[in-house]
Amino acid sequence: MKTKLLVLLAIPFLLVSCEDSSKPNEPIHYEIISVQPFYEELKEVCKDDTVLGFPPGVTSEADIIIEGGKNLAKSLNNVSYKDENNLKNTAISKNTFTKFGKNQVILLQTHGNYIDEWSHETFVTGEKYDEASIPEDEKDMITIANEFVPGTTDRSSQITPDYVKKYCPDVSGSIVYMGQCHGGHDPILAQTFLDKGAVAVYGSTLQIHMHYGDMMQYRVTSLLGEVNPETNNYYTTGEALKKAQSEYGVDDSVKYHGSGMGARMILFGDPNFRLANK
Repeated sequence: MKTKLLVLLAIPFLLVSCEDSSKPNEPIHYEIISVQPFYEELKEVCKDDTVLGFPPGVTSEADIIIEGGKNLAKSLNNVSYKDENNLKNTAISKNTFTKFGKNQVILLQTHGNYIDEWSHETFVTGEKYDEASIPEDEKDMITIANEFVPGTTDRSSQITPDYVKKYCPDVSGSIVYMGQCHGGHDPILAQTFLDKGAVAVYGSTLQIHMHYGDMMQYRVTSLLGEVNPETNNYYTTGEALKKAQSEYGVDDSVKYHGSGMGARMILFGDPNFRLANK
């Protein structure tokens, strides 16, 4: 995986002695990872939504965020999309975090809750909650969620920021988009990823309208590979969020009167970060 070169100004004879000094800096390569434990369940929802509609060529709610990743990879040569990095219908677990790493665009689409000021926000895993099987040192990190495991009558488990802190590896240089409800209810869950090296983390302040939330994730991700006409450079993490909000509403109640709770996506970390520069 390539890293940025630090270019130092020096006197001519020192520059000549540096073998690679005449080569231009090469952009960092980024990999897209999507995590969707409820992929199959979400395929059939929101099909009657005419407020925002679906992205061109997309007919399934579950494929909206994937399309955003594909758009980004098509736009930037230093971003790659691979089908095998789409974790569909797979419960979030320790194994999920082994897929995470440096310089990634991590797209998460699951359910989420806010427990309280001690446990904070959660990711719903899509795995059956089984208290007896939880290791003793994880009992405070895994709780029972309101959501059901698809196709069963079992309640799903949910993991807290402490679980992420324990198992998430170094994600230096990565962007994390948490699409679940309450991901940004307070800064604790986002800060866990920032402490692991992420440069920017998106999260929702409240329970978010599903289609609005997925469309925001799609649009922000796509915009990171587009040129901002006001700067003649690629959109930054902060500019992409503001642009998407200008198109879809600053929160979910703008377009979805009566069904939105005023949930908005907010950004933690660096609002000036770009995946590439022109």
